Amino acid sequence: MRMRRIAFFLTLSFIVSACAPSLDQAVGVVNEATRVANQRIQLTSDAAMRHAEATREAQASAQATEDKVVADVTATRMAAESQATVAALSAAATKEHEMALLAIAQAASAATVAAESTRVEATAMAEFAQAEQAVAAAQVANTLLTLQQQRATVAEKAANAAMLRDIRNGALIVVLFVASVLALFYGAVWAWKQRNPIMIVPSPQGDTTLIRPNTFTYLPRAALPAGNSATVIEDTGQWQVLTSTPVGFGLPYLQQWQPGAGIALGVVMPAGKSRQVLRITHAMLERTAAHVLVCAKTGGGKSQSMLRPMTISMIRDGRFTVYIVDETHKDFGMFAGLPNVRSVLIEQPEQLIEVMQNAYQLIVARGRQIAETGGHNVTTWGELMQVDAGVPKRVALVVDEFGNVLKSLDSRRRQELMTLTEQVASRGRASGVHLFAGIQDPTNRDYPTGARRNMLAVALPLQDDTASRLVLNQGGAEHIQPGQMLVAAPSGLIRANTIYLSGEQARQVVEGEYETLPDPGLSVPALWQPPRAMQRQESAEIPQPILKPIDVIEVLPFLGMGRSRTALLTTMEERGVTGWAKNGENIGRMTDALCWIANNGTEQQRQAVQALRGYPWDA
Repeated sequence: MRMRRIAFFLTLSFIVSACAPSLDQAVGVVNEATRVANQRIQLTSDAAMRHAEATREAQASAQATEDKVVADVTATRMAAESQATVAALSAAATKEHEMALLAIAQAASAATVAAESTRVEATAMAEFAQAEQAVAAAQVANTLLTLQQQRATVAEKAANAAMLRDIRNGALIVVLFVASVLALFYGAVWAWKQRNPIMIVPSPQGDTTLIRPNTFTYLPRAALPAGNSATVIEDTGQWQVLTSTPVGFGLPYLQQWQPGAGIALGVVMPAGKSRQVLRITHAMLERTAAHVLVCAKTGGGKSQSMLRPMTISMIRDGRFTVYIVDETHKDFGMFAGLPNVRSVLIEQPEQLIEVMQNAYQLIVARGRQIAETGGHNVTTWGELMQVDAGVPKRVALVVDEFGNVLKSLDSRRRQELMTLTEQVASRGRASGVHLFAGIQDPTNRDYPTGARRNMLAVALPLQDDTASRLVLNQGGAEHIQPGQMLVAAPSGLIRANTIYLSGEQARQVVEGEYETLPDPGLSVPALWQPPRAMQRQESAEIPQPILKPIDVIEVLPFLGMGRSRTALLTTMEERGVTGWAKNGENIGRMTDALCWIANNGTEQQRQAVQALRGYPWDA
């Protein structure tokens, strides 16, 4: 086809060039030739398509024929297989029928054997049942016999129990009777002791005497101690349970407190020993008793009977610069102005935080000084004081209302004060900085638990068992009386009586000349100076008379027997107590004895004295 086109164009070109017709004629010839060629090409294409369609139809017919042949072969084969399967199933059915007949025969044989076995077993069981009936009859007989024996035993035991019950009831009656008699006896003794307690009577020599007034009431004068000598009744138990320590209790001990004697806490009388002062020595300040935490309920005597005597002993010891941190100083005004005392006024609770911060800074500075100047063998401030006599002495922080300050702070500031207190308590021992804090009505919220691990806990009467366990880790402080104390020492719980001085007595004890110690360098808020009216505030108390102990002993039994001092003199004369003239010449002697009882006696005795005409007798 292609060659034809080429030949056609070449012929046409030759004719055009040879004949040289006009351009329009040549174009028309060319167009006509092109049209004819295109028709031929279209015819040729149509013929090719018809040829391809015929070829596809022939192939489809051949494929259908082949599929028919295959289907016939497959049908023939399946028919043959079906006939074989039917034959096999028939054979299997025949075999199963034979096996079923065999199984039926076996089942019949087994049924026959089982029936025979059942018959034999039934016969055996019948014979066994007869034997069991005989055994059961024998057991019933034995049971009846045993039951009769048990009834007899129970009857015997009931009789014995009744006899034991009668014996027990009789013994119980005897025990109750004895217990009632003992209870009445001890009740009478207790009532007598309450009315006539052991009393502490000062003698002219300055010591004290333990007496029980009625012990000597009806003895003749010859049996009484001669002159003014002291009489001590060794009564350990009664010493430990004094219901109240009278004003002036422990005064002779503090009057004789020597330099370097340490810190006085209270008075104890161990079994078999004479009474002695419970104190913290300087060696203990270096070890287990560097700080003291005093806890008491409201009115328990925290300030007057604990912190005040401790402060007095530290002033007389001579190795302490005492910082008394308080809001009012009403219980410590007598110490203001002494050379080694700083009365720190806390007008805002936050100022106590400032004091504790400065105390901790002093502890750190002293630690550096120990390391720099002490040498290898000096590790504490006490040891440095022995090496260098010129260094400042110990610092004592006496914080009376520590618990009240904690209660008045918000939670953040309270936690800050708690943390500073714990730091001072843990590191102050080695640096000679000691904390003596008082807490009133302690609770979990205002109790420095972290610092408590490094502080000696002292419990005066507390509000309840919970407070006692908080302070001492055990109950008991809720039951003690005013004037008693419990100390949670490392060696165990110590029971003692508190030292109790009036303000005037405290002022008199600390009077004197003291060596002025070097300033320790503890910066504090403003210092407090007492007004003049307050400096002698407690001097108006009834003075403590110096009298003979025998006078108090002889007057006590006659309290309440008269309405005046003269009536008491008359009653004593009528009862045969010699030496007391009723003409009034011993009225001064009677007045001194009655004034002492009014300050130191029991509540009942004080009321009897105050009921006398003209009390308190200015003359």
